[in-house]
Amino acid sequence: MQELRLRSLRRALKGNESLVVFISFLLLFALVTHKVSWGWNDLSRFATIESIVEEGTLQIDDSSFFNRTGDKYYYNGHYYSDKPPILQIAAAPVYYSLWSDGFSFVAEPKISQFMVTFLTIGVLSSLGLVFFNKSLHVMGVEGGWRGLLTLIAGTGTLVFPYSGIFNNHVVSGALLMIAFYHLLRIGDGVRYAVVAGVMHSLAGSIDFTTFIFIPFALIVFHKRPLKLVVAFLIGTIPLTLTYFSITMLVSGSILPPGLNTALWDYPGSIFDESNLSGVARHGSLAEVGVYTFHMLAGNRGLFSHTPILLVSIYALLRVLRQDTVFRGYYRYITLASAAFILSYILMSNNYSGGAYGVRWFTSIMLIGMIPLAGIRDAFRDNRVLRLLFIFLAALSILVALIGTAQPWAPVHDNMSSITECIKVLAEKSPIFRIKTLVLTVVIYTLFFSYCMKIFNKEG
Repeated sequence: MQELRLRSLRRALKGNESLVVFISFLLLFALVTHKVSWGWNDLSRFATIESIVEEGTLQIDDSSFFNRTGDKYYYNGHYYSDKPPILQIAAAPVYYSLWSDGFSFVAEPKISQFMVTFLTIGVLSSLGLVFFNKSLHVMGVEGGWRGLLTLIAGTGTLVFPYSGIFNNHVVSGALLMIAFYHLLRIGDGVRYAVVAGVMHSLAGSIDFTTFIFIPFALIVFHKRPLKLVVAFLIGTIPLTLTYFSITMLVSGSILPPGLNTALWDYPGSIFDESNLSGVARHGSLAEVGVYTFHMLAGNRGLFSHTPILLVSIYALLRVLRQDTVFRGYYRYITLASAAFILSYILMSNNYSGGAYGVRWFTSIMLIGMIPLAGIRDAFRDNRVLRLLFIFLAALSILVALIGTAQPWAPVHDNMSSITECIKVLAEKSPIFRIKTLVLTVVIYTLFFSYCMKIFNKEG
């Protein structure tokens, strides 16, 4: 019977690339999902989940996590998590099933936190990689190159470490990827435009800054029938209204709590207009320069933590000069991602707090890897470029692996999160270090196997 089941599984996997991608990354993320939370961010989210299930409210006054997080604001006599609640609402059924069987956050914290994180973040992150792979397929990327890019996207970017903790950025990134896939398919029917709109608005409802992608998405509708534009915009309405309605209900304003300084004026609060992301400002142009450097290339930088994106930028510059049917999509990625990054540079001053790299940028990791789809031909006549790609991809995987040790890194300001996570890794238990070593060997074996198959015939 067991052998029959294995045969059935092998038949299901054979020829079903999406299922293989989903299961592979789901297993991988299970191995890096943390059992204990220590960051204010996810503790605040767990407080909301616990309150929804056990108290039937978004108020976190009576949560067991209340005194363990400072990511909370005070409104109308009660405390609330400052995190957009839609992701926590989506995770509530998972926790309810555990709580009903006695596995509450208080009684069994390790099991419950692990399962809620894995069955929410791990599943959605894996789904995002499925749609990354499917998008490459729609764009005509051949199997080997598609597989290699999918492997790098899941193990060589901030997606990898942040898929192991409860956060919104990896989820919003997955939703943007699902939205992008449906944008690629808008020529196949109105329903794809509607779903693209829904997914864009859901991403924004979970990570407010990703709402910025919606207007830029209109670029891909250039010379398309008006009905597709209307369908897309209609798709964005329900969840956008839901987000702002809930925000109004729990804060008295449509402004996100992080932009509403009055909500943070309570005894014990460490946040005010000087350090709240969204309202914080830099004191001088010199400060902006230093902050920009460390946000992009320095100790907390986008490119220092995901160097493969340097090749992606080269690919963007290359494909934007070409007359390709996907040029509008590349423009959308370029302009929306640039606006996303710029908004954080100009409206924050804390490098995303105690986190590995700049956690906010996790939202654009998958969509930022898409331009590599258009660079495959450039390797045929450029050995130096091939070697540079392999080196930067391998380095990105190493940096991402280091981050799995503690994504909520013990850093502040422009401290090196890579250095601090290496220290954390060195202090981990022998079992954890052995697990990390095994993962390293497996991932690099797959990576170099792909590279040999793809590049060997090109010399």
